[in-house]
Amino acid sequence: MIELFLEIIMIVSLLCIFWTYAGYPLSLWLLSKLIEHRKILYDCTFFPVVTLMVMTYNEARTIEEKIKNSLAIEYPADKMEIMVVDSASTDGTPDIVKKFKNVRLMEQDSRKGKASAINFGIEHARGEIIIITDGNTMFNKEAVSRLVRHFADFNVGGVSGRFEAYASKNTSISRSVSFYWRLEDYLRRWEGYIDSPVTMAGPISAFRKDILGHVDETNLVEDFDIAVSSRRKGYRIIYDPSAIAYEPAPSVLKDLFIQKKRIVIGTLQTLMKHRTMFFNPKYGWYGTFILPSHKLFQMLSPFFFASLFISSLIFYITTRSTAASFILYLQLIGYVLSIISHIILNSRSNITIPCLSLTRYLAILQIIILSGWRDYIIGNYQVTWKKIESSREL
Repeated sequence: MIELFLEIIMIVSLLCIFWTYAGYPLSLWLLSKLIEHRKILYDCTFFPVVTLMVMTYNEARTIEEKIKNSLAIEYPADKMEIMVVDSASTDGTPDIVKKFKNVRLMEQDSRKGKASAINFGIEHARGEIIIITDGNTMFNKEAVSRLVRHFADFNVGGVSGRFEAYASKNTSISRSVSFYWRLEDYLRRWEGYIDSPVTMAGPISAFRKDILGHVDETNLVEDFDIAVSSRRKGYRIIYDPSAIAYEPAPSVLKDLFIQKKRIVIGTLQTLMKHRTMFFNPKYGWYGTFILPSHKLFQMLSPFFFASLFISSLIFYITTRSTAASFILYLQLIGYVLSIISHIILNSRSNITIPCLSLTRYLAILQIIILSGWRDYIIGNYQVTWKKIESSREL
């Protein structure tokens, strides 16, 4: 009976790992081919009043270039308000913004986190469409018009553009992050074909002001929460890869850890908040397939790896099963390869061996997710964000 129990745990864990990192992308691709794509109704002559809301905290290094980039966007000038919402910067960011007469500056008295800053900006925004971006993120010239055209369809609640994290420094970390976002691009395209992308790219996301409401100021990843909330209200989320945001990828492990752990904690907050949507046919493919597969399983992946290792080890010890030994040895090879990859790439970060980089990145990701779970459970986090300096090297 114990052996059967162990065998079930081993098989289920293996299947969950496969589904998370291979099965879901393959199934999503197949569905996108077999199922008739949901129609996207947009109007290229639709030009509502837009507020481009730039969120800043100590962005003196990048804000001038960001404003120049925003002013160069191709959209009717009388229909686009550029607003910088500053969260009590101490490095002179507001002084730089004040040099630009066509840019509106809204200053918070104290730093309360990005969600709080968004709510503060919304209170003063005149646009019916709110586009949220960051002080170190650059847009292509067509980004705003490509995002906004979808709001001609009143069933659309939010639109996300494509986020490209480019490797400004040629390190294994920045290359891995860049690869991750290229993979996300495909997943969100395919998700959009059958329903809605699981989330939106925080640095290039647009929403209807009247349905956005009050953003949850306790959430660390407000973009994910807003996207899920909008889909929960019955609105569709659109992914338009022709609206592009560029930002340097974190180039050092410390910055990646800080950034990703914050995302993990915020993702757990959002998943718990909207847990009734999991496998719920009321929300179509999004609830039954996309949300649990793309986010929930990813947050559980370290536990799948742990249960697979423990169950296969005990099963092998008790039965000497050939299948268990094969699975166990594969895991050991993977763990050893992860350690070797980390040692090699940590000492020589400019080495370009995709297998080593991806193996290391996957292992680091599991550690970050576990760390995020720990901090989420004990409440060891705060809504104010810590800047990633290596992503400010434009």
